[in-house]
Amino acid sequence: MLNRQLFGIILANAMLMAGLSLFAVWTYYHYQSWGLLSFPVSLVILQIFGFTYYLNRRNKQLATFLTSIEQEDTAIRFPTEVKNESQRQLHRQLNRVNQILQDIKLKHGAQEQYYRTLLDQASTGILAINTEGQIPTINQRALELVGRQHLRHQDQLAEVDLQLHQIIKNITSGEKQLLALSVNGQLVQLMVSGSRIVTLGESLRLITLQDIRNELDKKELDAWIRLIRVITHEIANTIGPVLSLSRGMQQHVEQLPINVHSHFLKEALSIITERGESLSSFITRYRKLMKIPIPVVKAVSPQAIIDKLRILVHHQLSESGVKLQVNKHLPAVTFWVDEGLFTQALLNLIKNAAEALHSAEDGVISIGVHLDRNQHLNWEVSDNGPGLPKENLQDVFVPFFTNKQDGSGIGLNIARQIIGLHGGTLTAQNRQDGGALFRIIFPPPIEES
Repeated sequence: MLNRQLFGIILANAMLMAGLSLFAVWTYYHYQSWGLLSFPVSLVILQIFGFTYYLNRRNKQLATFLTSIEQEDTAIRFPTEVKNESQRQLHRQLNRVNQILQDIKLKHGAQEQYYRTLLDQASTGILAINTEGQIPTINQRALELVGRQHLRHQDQLAEVDLQLHQIIKNITSGEKQLLALSVNGQLVQLMVSGSRIVTLGESLRLITLQDIRNELDKKELDAWIRLIRVITHEIANTIGPVLSLSRGMQQHVEQLPINVHSHFLKEALSIITERGESLSSFITRYRKLMKIPIPVVKAVSPQAIIDKLRILVHHQLSESGVKLQVNKHLPAVTFWVDEGLFTQALLNLIKNAAEALHSAEDGVISIGVHLDRNQHLNWEVSDNGPGLPKENLQDVFVPFFTNKQDGSGIGLNIARQIIGLHGGTLTAQNRQDGGALFRIIFPPPIEES
């Protein structure tokens, strides 16, 4: 419609100027007077100037509109309350095109936010690196894995870990490398993968970071359980008859006359029986690792867990002179756990901390519960004792590993199994101001209404 109107205006002006020109020619030839000729010529000149002004005005409006599009300014509006019908139609069409562009921009912005949210929710760290080493895109998980809040260039990774920096800088498309990385005192097992993409004519290296620590821990635990089953089966089949035979022989030796030989037999059989019973007890502890029931979960609040925990450990900690501290402001959320099993895991951690404080003065065990920035529920059990030996830090969850004289070495392993059955993770580290810290991380809980 607008094109037809513009064509009509141009045609009308052309016909008018042609008519004036013919009138000027007729006047000159008929009257042979330049004075009379000046009037139609003036009308033609005025018409040309008016038409030129009209076109220039339209061109300026179109130029303004195109400039605003180039600058992504969709707030410009042209007035529609004008007398000229063709100009009013032009302004309406420009405003409509501008509104369409604004809607497209908003839609693209919403889509970009949607994909950005999906990227940040991914459990795998993802970052894109251009040919200059700049990082135009990185998700929240990647920042967490490298322990940074912002990352703009790949060379900043050298501040995190030199080996990580070299791997990401030199990794090729299709290549995978494994790296053990310590981030904020926690060990992370990273699988670094590289690929290459081209988007909008720009070549990017796409790097993925995946923490496979939980998978490695699960495989390690499965291996331990298989080994435990074999050892339990073989030793149990052997130690039972040995104990029965040694006890029977002890009864017969008691009836022998007392002499050097009978005394030696009594001592030897007593030692055999004692060691056999110790080995049998050892097997019993092995079997405990395989008897953790499947969790029956329900929604529980941290406050309910803490209230029961205080009662359970009050007597034990009072006797040892150790104080229990709990952060005052517990998050008002609920999370899905087997209350009995989870409480047992916390008791094992508290027992381990109390044993580390047995010779310490003013021993304190602290329990903290909070939501991190990703809304994961964190439980922290720490103490102000001597901490964990650095050389043994990675072995604290190995079954029967202990550096305590009377320790069994199964409490921490059982706690880790319980947490793993709930979909959480349990890690150990030393605090900067001394003492050990065990951290349990659960998936985002359910907020209370």
